[in-house]
Amino acid sequence: MKKSDTTLKKYLSDKLSETGIIFNPNQLHQLWKYHSHLRNKNEELNLTRIHNFENIVRKQYIDCLIILNIFKKNNLPFPDSLLDLGSGPGLPGIPLSIALPDHKFILSEGRKQRVDFLNETIQLLDLKNAEVFGKNIQSRTEIEVDAVITRAVEEMEKTALRCSGILKPGSLLIFMKGPNCSEEITNVIELKNPECKLLLDEHYVLPESADERRLIVFQIERNLINELRNDSKYTINQISSEENKIFKIIKTLNTGKMIKKHGQSLFCGKKIMQELIYSNYRDLISSIIITEKNRESFFQHMEIPESMKFNLQVLPQELFNQVDFYGCRDALMLINLPEIPDWIEEKSGITVFLPLSDPENLGAAFRSCAAFDFQNIVLLNEAAHPFHGKCIRSSAGELFHLSLQKGPSINQLKSKMPIFALDPEGEPIDEVEWPENFGLLTGMEGQGIPIKNDFKKIKIPVSKNIESLNASVALGIALFEIRKSIQRRRT
Repeated sequence: MKKSDTTLKKYLSDKLSETGIIFNPNQLHQLWKYHSHLRNKNEELNLTRIHNFENIVRKQYIDCLIILNIFKKNNLPFPDSLLDLGSGPGLPGIPLSIALPDHKFILSEGRKQRVDFLNETIQLLDLKNAEVFGKNIQSRTEIEVDAVITRAVEEMEKTALRCSGILKPGSLLIFMKGPNCSEEITNVIELKNPECKLLLDEHYVLPESADERRLIVFQIERNLINELRNDSKYTINQISSEENKIFKIIKTLNTGKMIKKHGQSLFCGKKIMQELIYSNYRDLISSIIITEKNRESFFQHMEIPESMKFNLQVLPQELFNQVDFYGCRDALMLINLPEIPDWIEEKSGITVFLPLSDPENLGAAFRSCAAFDFQNIVLLNEAAHPFHGKCIRSSAGELFHLSLQKGPSINQLKSKMPIFALDPEGEPIDEVEWPENFGLLTGMEGQGIPIKNDFKKIKIPVSKNIESLNASVALGIALFEIRKSIQRRRT
């Protein structure tokens, strides 16, 4: 027999109380209204995959609120203002804003339907202390809060870099994670900008379950992005002749061979440039190449820290046109290439192997890997140079956030873990049982997968009217399907 709303509401109140979370009648009413709104909108918007009421209470509401007990137990004051990064349906931001009416919450969410849902929820619950930031957070975003909190949105290091424009010395980064995140913690501690100190690492289990959780809290000790934001110091070099040595090198940087020879690469795109300037890789920047005509307008739209030193190469328009390989017209950035280590098979999880020889396809593959949070990339010998300007631009700069390694040729690729290869003759991807650790391999453009190999072939089912998908498109679809499958298994 279906339980009444009164019975369910009492169950919710009792379970909160048993956990040490005491809500007054108004707060309980707000949480129940939120639950009802979430339930009513879920089929339309796919806000949560958890449907059982008892599981929702434990895995959603108690999971979000129990962290208040952990802060109290460890004598840590809960921040007065927080940004809930990737809030989704409002978790943990909505339950926390109900529990703490004197604290300020900003719910950050980039997907329009969920932004609309969050705004409706705030209005429905009459939450005076919550607001929605309806854009994706980037390293340049400036919001005044005391902490960023996130509930297993992405790897912690990536979140720290993404939120670097928000994090000031003394502010907190709060991660609600599963139990297996020790490597992520180490990666955050090793960051140079922002510098993070581990304040809390609390393992716990949700009540009446075997659901393991881990609350990680970092305090920001230093963040150069917020210390220095304006007027860079740079050395100006006027180039007026094609015989200039610097110009001669720049003019060759449109092929992988010459990029490798000179150890430098050239790319364009203001957004990517800005991301690189405010990232851990900004020391790679050698020069900005520009015309005198575009110089003033370029720096009006770029934020460059005062401590950053670089060369400004000023060219006449006719020389700039010769090196503007990508039709950017306003400015180019010259970077020194980072070292890419050789592949060592020691990382757990999922490794993506890429043999793509077209730099734009390779960049698109990088972007898909970053979008679905697959960080471990092995570049096979057949792959284009990852720092080719077309590749950087096609990846939207996301390759700077990935872990790249150099691997063998596709014909010599061997691994202790199973490798699934995308191939039109393979098993349909939605029928695959994915192990914990495995590799995913794309075929080469036009050639596919070598005939002689031990790979397990999988395919993206397509219309009979076409032979196959573009390799980077197939990879994006595969990563989406794999992530969906893994998420279903975890819930």
